[in-house]
Amino acid sequence: MRFQAAVDADTTFAPAYAGLAATYSALGLVFYGEPPGETRPKVIAVARKALELDPELAEARVLLANPPEQAHRWGSVQ
Repeated sequence: MRFQAAVDADTTFAPAYAGLAATYSALGLVFYGEPPGETRPKVIAVARKALELDPELAEARVLLANPPEQAHRWGSVQ
């Protein structure tokens, strides 16, 4: 995974974390990839790290909104 390599090369580069979270999100689809229950915690953790590094990173905010939406927990989406 190239995003993981980017994170390993520069642990302060927030877009690499957002890209890694997006990759985990894409892998966690119902019909192929890994079970969503396994990928959602990874998406959340990596997207939060991206926001910790860059609070204005829109991609990370969108990725954090997706797991609750996909689990039909509408009230927890901010």
